[in-house]
Amino acid sequence: MDKAQALILDYDDEEDILYVSFKTGQEAVCIEQESGVLIRVHPETDEIVGYTIIDFLGKFSSPARQPIRVELPQALRGHLTLLH
Repeated sequence: MDKAQALILDYDDEEDILYVSFKTGQEAVCIEQESGVLIRVHPETDEIVGYTIIDFLGKFSSPARQPIRVELPQALRGHLTLLH
């Protein structure tokens, strides 16, 4: 059963922050990464419900941009199926 999943993007141009969500109105806690990427996780199910990318254009608009590495905690690795 292949089900497409909505991807909601919201960009705050004053703060240069990109919010990526899989559903609206999801309760979440954030796991901060050194790279300025926050993983938003549902507090009861540990499912990934979105990401927040701080300094989005600073990271992605440079011609010499480098990939951003995000390390998922071991407990969240089983929930990567949300990203298919």
